[in-house]
Amino acid sequence: MTMLKIENLRIDIATQNGTLHAVRGVDLEVEKGEVVGIVGESGCGKSLTAMGLLGLLPRSAQRSADRIRFLERDLTKASVAELRGIRGNRIGMIFQDPMTALNPSYTIGDQLTEGYLHHRKTARKEAVERAIYLLNRTGITAARSRLSQYPHQLSGGLRQRIVIAMALMCEPDLIIADEPTTALDVTVQAQILRLIKDIQAEMAAGVIIITHDLGVVAQMADRVAVMYAGEVVEAGPTHSIFAAPQHPYTIGLLSCMPDAARRGRLGQIPGVVPSLIGERKGCAFRTRCPHATQPCRADIAIHRRAGGHSWRCTIPDQTANTRKS
Repeated sequence: MTMLKIENLRIDIATQNGTLHAVRGVDLEVEKGEVVGIVGESGCGKSLTAMGLLGLLPRSAQRSADRIRFLERDLTKASVAELRGIRGNRIGMIFQDPMTALNPSYTIGDQLTEGYLHHRKTARKEAVERAIYLLNRTGITAARSRLSQYPHQLSGGLRQRIVIAMALMCEPDLIIADEPTTALDVTVQAQILRLIKDIQAEMAAGVIIITHDLGVVAQMADRVAVMYAGEVVEAGPTHSIFAAPQHPYTIGLLSCMPDAARRGRLGQIPGVVPSLIGERKGCAFRTRCPHATQPCRADIAIHRRAGGHSWRCTIPDQTANTRKS
């Protein structure tokens, strides 16, 4: 069952120098019970894609899409009130920085129960019991006493667990985790990722995990969408992306992983990301690509393989190039 289907999502931001096309024609699908990873370097449009889905963009940003279907509802036609009924209820968001996601002026208990009380219209006692259950479920000890504490009284790992519990309060159908392990030490990172995976399996929820860490994607995701300069340049099953990457950018990213150093020198991607201001034609990666040719300046075809592996490139199959490098 397809839980979420995004078709041709575009996000444009007005600037003094012109229109910044931050997200350019993104297509994305999430099945029920599936984990989809969105990977790419900072500024490629990963987080904005999620914010555009939820209608949480800044006022200077304009969203357009052919369709954003979530559980048979087209979110492009949803009113502000309808989106408020979905956010935190049917779609839960684990924000990137738990210190800014949590309000320093309110207790943990107030912040955990607020959304539940709003969406479920229930007694506070029930909301408190639900909060305590989720704090225990996310591995926080002395859960009841935590409800009276403030964010600054807790460690980064505890704050991240609380943000996860907050996202799960209303048992959402879809969970979006935006860099859920940022600024956490390696041990806590592993615990948080294991926690998200366990809860996802328990709730049979769909998950979108946004990250720049390919190791996280390999560990968590069933399918991967690789973004570059606002576009999805390659997408497919995780095992297919890692075993036979097709887009030169994906190949470059994988060569930069520490594991790649065991097979030789650690890779690098030369050059810089092009400006996203103004219209652009052709492949955005061509100025950094070792295989770039004149056709890369024109419209780029999308190649597809059986099993759902697709990529946007003038070269129909990079397997030979990968084996030679």
